[in-house]
Amino acid sequence: MKAADEFRDKTTAPNQLWQTDFTYLKVIGWGWFYLLTVLDDYSRYIITWKLCTGMAASDVQDTLSQALDETGA
Repeated sequence: MKAADEFRDKTTAPNQLWQTDFTYLKVIGWGWFYLLTVLDDYSRYIITWKLCTGMAASDVQDTLSQALDETGA
């Protein structure tokens, strides 16, 4: 089964649906880092990203606010 088969209502223009991802990375000698990304489903363009040393709610809010500012949404 393909991922595309799962979505009944596909996006037809930018900014209809965003996808977010929070990935953690261990950098030897430095510790853990968290990469927050916001991706536009239609264009597959990464709207914004932020690299943090923690996973605070304020980091998530800042990243989403930055995406809104970038797109004017």
